[in-house]
Formats: sequence, structure tokens, C-alpha cells
Amino acid sequence: QIPVVIEPKVTYEAEVSITDEALNRSKANKNHNVYVGVGYNITSISGPSVALGFDIKNHNIELGATFGLNKTDDLYFYNNGNVAAAYNYKAIRIQLRYGYDIKPTDFFSITPQIGGAYNIYSGTEIVKGSSYESSNTFSALVALRFIASFNNHFKMHITPEYDFAVGKDDTYKLVSGVDDTFKRWTEGFNLNVGLIYFF
Repeated sequence: QIPVVIEPKVTYEAEVSITDEALNRSKANKNHNVYVGVGYNITSISGPSVALGFDIKNHNIELGATFGLNKTDDLYFYNNGNVAAAYNYKAIRIQLRYGYDIKPTDFFSITPQIGGAYNIYSGTEIVKGSSYESSNTFSALVALRFIASFNNHFKMHITPEYDFAVGKDDTYKLVSGVDDTFKRWTEGFNLNVGLIYFF
């Protein structure tokens, strides 16, 4: 703000001072190291996601979970030509990831990430049977998170990710061969978008 009327063809001298508020605005993560996040997984396990993370000196560690709303088709299991069991499945994913923030500007960052996920499959029984009711797998993941900062506290992210199956049980080995949805919950492309709040 200039406290005098500016006249044409007149030279003025001004002293400019940078306030603490301006400095704080230029540092989007200053003194804010703990965050929570909410989002939505668009592909793979489709559903809401939550996260708790720590960001210290550009090193990022995050624990998160995704609650799947999509499900497989009804899948039938046969024994000697007879239906032994039938289920449709949903999944929950619990994951831990590490990343390092690269900041081209104060309000935009790119975070390469690696990590692992535990995938929990639960079946809803259609035909009574004791086999194949559940499945548990492990995935390794690589991701690239793009973050836009609105201010010191609120951020938005888009995170494309690819998952690799590193642990499979017998149910997964059987069902993933015939159902692509079931398979994608452990291995394949994944995309998450969400909001992050830094305390």
C-alpha cells in the first residue's frame, strides 16, 4: 500500500519491507510436519481413502487405507461338476509408503514414493461353502504424487501408482486367473486424488 497520492512525471523513493506474514506464505510447509488426508481411489480398489503422515525435511512417511466399494461379479467354484461355493468379493487395502518431496516452487511439489500394501479380500456368500471365503495378498508399489498447496495447511494431490504382487495365497492364485477385477486389486495401475491438511 502506498500512503500518498501518486502524481505523473514525479520520481519517488520507497523503502520496501517484507513482513513475517509474507515470509510464512512463501513457505508452504513451514513448521507443519504432521498431516491427515482424505481422498478417493478412482481405479483398482474404488472407494474412499484416509491417511496419516509425517513430512520432515522433505522426507515423507504415510500410513493409509482404502475401503473398496466396488466388487467382483458373482464367482462360482465347482467340485466334480457341482457348485461347491459362490462368492462376490470386496477389498480393503492398508499401505505404508515413503517419499521424498521435490519442490520446483513453494506451492507445488512432486513426491516419488515407494511402499507396500496389505490387501484384504472378503467374500459375500451366494452359495453356501466353506472354501474361498477370503484372500490376503501383499503388493509393492511405486507412485508419483503431485501436490498443489493452497496455503500453509491445505493441499490437494493427484497420485498415480503401480502395484506389483509380491505375496499371493491360494485363493488369489485361483480367482485372479479368471477375474480381472480381483487381480487388479493387488497388481496394476492405481489412481488416487484427495485433500491433505497439515497441522
